[in-house]
Amino acid sequence: MNSPKIRWAMASLRTAAWVPLCFFAFHQLVANVLRAQRIIPWIDMPMHFFGGAAIAYFFWASLRRPEASAALGELTAFARFLFALCGVGAATVLWEFAEWVTDALGLTGAQVSLDDTILDMALGIAGGLCLLLLTHGSDARLKQAE
Repeated sequence: MNSPKIRWAMASLRTAAWVPLCFFAFHQLVANVLRAQRIIPWIDMPMHFFGGAAIAYFFWASLRRPEASAALGELTAFARFLFALCGVGAATVLWEFAEWVTDALGLTGAQVSLDDTILDMALGIAGGLCLLLLTHGSDARLKQAE
């Protein structure tokens, strides 16, 4: 475990992964145990928005770890912002692809239509962008205070 990238990945998983993992557990409870979408059809929209925010937190917190500089080099606040936003975009695509696979296998009926899928992706990215804009602003204020 001498590689800086492995140290960074392990530290990120230990300290930053709890937010998206907790949100995923909450999502499973709401979707599969409570079956809330049958009662509240629009609940899917805030779930995607806050899911995007949760994964954005993971990337933001991971990139702020001291191990990130050893693994990636020194990043500006804007570079961290862009890197995290790209991670959110990739995560939303992977999430929707996973939904498509489970639908294709007949395990779920998560994807209602192409419009619904695109809206889900837009909401996930919007949630991530909102969190990153808030954290980017706090990063900038902290930098000014130093």
